[in-house]
Amino acid sequence: MESGHYDLGPMPKWRRYSACVALVFGALILTGTTMSSIGIGQLRADGRSEGAGMIGTPRSIRSDEFLRTSVWRIGALEDRDMSFGTPLGSDGEFLTAMVTRGVVGRVVLFESLLADLGRFVPDQIAFALLWWAPSLLFWLFAPRLFFWFGMTPVLAVLTAAVMYLSPAVMWWSLGTINSGLATSIVAALLLLYAARTVAPSMSRGALVRAGAAAVGAGVLIARIPFSYAPWALPSSAGVLVPAVFVAVSRFGWRTTMKVLAVAGVTAIAGIVAVILEHKAGFDSLRATVYPGSRRSTGQALDLGYLFGAPHLGVLKTTDQFLATNASEISSALTVLAVPCVLYGFASVDHWRERLSAAWWGHAAAFVVFFAWVSIDIPARLGERLPGLSLTTPGRTAQVVGFIATAWFGVTVASMRKAPSETRIRVGAATAVVVFVVVALSGSVLRVQHIPDLRVAHVLVNAAVVALGVGIALAVSKTPWAMAPLAAFVLVMAVGTNPVIHGLGDLRTSASARTVQRLDRELPGRWVTDSPNLDGLLMANAVPSLSGEQWTGPDAAAWRRLDPASAFEEAWNRGAAIVAFDFDPAQSGLQMTSPSPDVVKVVVNPCDPKLAAMDVRVVVSTHPLDAPCLTPHGQLPWSGLTEFVYELRGSG
Repeated sequence: MESGHYDLGPMPKWRRYSACVALVFGALILTGTTMSSIGIGQLRADGRSEGAGMIGTPRSIRSDEFLRTSVWRIGALEDRDMSFGTPLGSDGEFLTAMVTRGVVGRVVLFESLLADLGRFVPDQIAFALLWWAPSLLFWLFAPRLFFWFGMTPVLAVLTAAVMYLSPAVMWWSLGTINSGLATSIVAALLLLYAARTVAPSMSRGALVRAGAAAVGAGVLIARIPFSYAPWALPSSAGVLVPAVFVAVSRFGWRTTMKVLAVAGVTAIAGIVAVILEHKAGFDSLRATVYPGSRRSTGQALDLGYLFGAPHLGVLKTTDQFLATNASEISSALTVLAVPCVLYGFASVDHWRERLSAAWWGHAAAFVVFFAWVSIDIPARLGERLPGLSLTTPGRTAQVVGFIATAWFGVTVASMRKAPSETRIRVGAATAVVVFVVVALSGSVLRVQHIPDLRVAHVLVNAAVVALGVGIALAVSKTPWAMAPLAAFVLVMAVGTNPVIHGLGDLRTSASARTVQRLDRELPGRWVTDSPNLDGLLMANAVPSLSGEQWTGPDAAAWRRLDPASAFEEAWNRGAAIVAFDFDPAQSGLQMTSPSPDVVKVVVNPCDPKLAAMDVRVVVSTHPLDAPCLTPHGQLPWSGLTEFVYELRGSG
């Protein structure tokens, strides 16, 4: 039976909040300020990770950001065709979202439209826009979505803060927000808006508005498969599933299903169109040795991975890890699911009330993904589960806490109905359980992963989080109930990432200007034995044979180097770095894969195959003595001296 209750209560005036958010992010964008680690010594001429308009210390653990994604995007702002990429790689546009071909792809992966602004504004502003756009969407719309779920405006903002400032976001340079979560929040709001618009009226105007909103939601949902699946699927489900539960509870099954049908058809059409527009890249990726068509199954992770987030402030002061690193161990506050479960045993009432619907929606999403990271599922079953098999448990554990955080916000909002004594009693009892869980997770972290984590810090962190949870439940009628938890994660977040103005040494340093000049004087491709120098080349859109192989290999190009495919096992890889090393005494090429995402090519610089690939400039971290090379000066980079040679012919 359709529900006839369409009134969600008075909508708060968000204009002042939106203006503040827009002002903050507008200032960051217009000043070219980001939290990128491109100011690290690896990407500076003198090798020092300080100065260059930067506050804070960048960390090498973020190399996926500063040495791959960011330098590629900066280069794409200079050369929108991205012709500077290695010819050894297949079409990788859709993995970088910097799409230049295909109408649908440019709409679904709209970062490319933002990058087009680089033609009209300085690159540092365009880069800052690309950097902050997902965060801007998150802060503008996450609190609005949480309000739809029944939270008060202040509680909604604080819940968003606990999510955004968590280690899972800060230690991945905002990547977990960028990988589908921010846009899925907007999609969830559009679904709710469409259902609310069409539910009380089937007028032409209502149908047009609802249809447009549903189509917009579908376009945003179509982005999810092209984001990083282990993050995108759990975090997107964590907002879309509760939104559907709320829509059904308020507007009925029929109305919700009609909206979902329009959004679903749009999403499927968008996904298929992007795949067809970039078929070569998808075919290449599917045929790779790594990652290929790999599938995962559920795995029981230890308590440190599952509930250890409250202790991860220690990551800022230690570099001692066992079987992990600072990024891999990072997670959101999954422990906030504990009070939700305890509340659910006693207090959840009729699910068709808005708060209960949101509660059950979060519960459903959390149970599925938490089971994936806490239960050993036989591979013959787990690897056949659609969607889930694309998510590795380790990565899923990093973001399942996003669902727990929003779930906890709904739980706090639900507690407003309870009498004062009940709230205090529940808050105190829940705090005790949370203390035990957080303390146990800290003990596991200390023994198995982070030996520098002290027992005293474990107990203090457990006590602070338990107190924050207890206070939030006990004083849930107060708008600022989650302020202590938000303050705790803020303290953990401060100093995690550097703040940098501009593009560091990548464009205006003497080394960058030298690269730009040589690129004009010696047209052709470069090849280097330094991934750090490859980063400089990418940022300046200098064509190079070494660099990034985003989706997979261009097999025909690789066979120009390896005609017999003797090393196909090494070069048939996606999301891989193509690195070179030079040995003038070697005859023939050697190729290896020292790690799953690295292809290493050892070659004599005078091998005619390099010249056949249009290589004109060879740069080495050590002097080379070869008859085909003419010295062309030296280039300081990463605190080292790079030796530049013109390749004039083959030996």
